[in-house]
Amino acid sequence: MIALVWGALQSKLAGPVATACAVALACFLLAASLQVVGLKHKVGKLTGERDAAIVSHARCQSNRVTLETAVASQNAAIEAARADDARRMREGAEAMRRARAGAVEANRRADAIRRQVSRDACGDDLILGSVR
Repeated sequence: MIALVWGALQSKLAGPVATACAVALACFLLAASLQVVGLKHKVGKLTGERDAAIVSHARCQSNRVTLETAVASQNAAIEAARADDARRMREGAEAMRRARAGAVEANRRADAIRRQVSRDACGDDLILGSVR
């Protein structure tokens, strides 16, 4: 068996076959090397995209937190404004009630003065006395 293999290696056909095999292997090695270079380039490119996506995601989360804080602050301001509006409405209603009561009292006093003035010729003393 060894003699057969040794004989094949020593034959005239062995040289061209070995050369063809060497050329084929060199071509495969070159193709594999180019493929490795291309894959390394793709890995570098994808790593850069991944890093950019990580930074973008972190920025997005930071913006989300900032926005949620701003919305919560605005909601609190709106609730405070609503409470202030309700308080002002109560105060306005109370002021309106007092004004109406004051108007009723002023009309009553004015009617009393008019009745007195129509009876008396000199109503100045009554008017000045009622204003006190």
